[in-house]
Amino acid sequence: MIVYVICVAFVAVPILIGELWIGRRGHHSPPVAMRAVAAEAGAARSWSIVGWMGVLVGFLIATYYSVIAGWTLAYIPKALRGFDGAGPAEVAQQFDALQADPSTMILWHTVFIAGALLIVARGLKGGIEKAVKFLMPMLFGMLLLMIGYAMVEGDFSAGIDFLFNADFSKIDGKTFLSAIGQAFFSISVAMGLMMIYGAYVPKEVSLTRSAFIIAGTDTLIALLAGLMIFPLVFGNGLD
Repeated sequence: MIVYVICVAFVAVPILIGELWIGRRGHHSPPVAMRAVAAEAGAARSWSIVGWMGVLVGFLIATYYSVIAGWTLAYIPKALRGFDGAGPAEVAQQFDALQADPSTMILWHTVFIAGALLIVARGLKGGIEKAVKFLMPMLFGMLLLMIGYAMVEGDFSAGIDFLFNADFSKIDGKTFLSAIGQAFFSISVAMGLMMIYGAYVPKEVSLTRSAFIIAGTDTLIALLAGLMIFPLVFGNGLD
């Protein structure tokens, strides 16, 4: 956690501020914003390639995020049925069976994509903003409920110890590389998303303040997710 917070503060946040600035300055999609800012600085217009790289990364991430979202939708009816009373081993077999059934995965993937397209098609304020205002508080509420469940049904002390008991002997170069990768991924830098967000940020809003709010909130949610996941992992004897 210490290494991760250091990487967020000194690596991810400066990049985040830069991407927000490029997006606001270019006031467009990543490729166009990069080209506009480069032209303004007297640099080559080919800097737009960096913007296209961000778009490509976002597309590649969407190709597997959408599959996982499909799994999640497929699990909703399973969860409502209590997984038909299955134990841990049987639940694992249900997941293996889902992965071995392309038609079911394609069906739920299509349902998710259709829902996402419907939201995006309604525009920024009428679609994305309304969906986020509804879904994010709901997700946060579910997270808090699951933390309460983990406190009752899991090994909460083991989860706390795993998250916050420092063992500096385990810190090496790989730890920093993993933390930097997680910081990039979690805060969504180097993939064009924050340039797009920056294009909509008003000029009177401080980008530095926004960057620290984004990074701080993201880290808080990550910690809460850890308090949900690890007590249940240790409480059920999982790896």
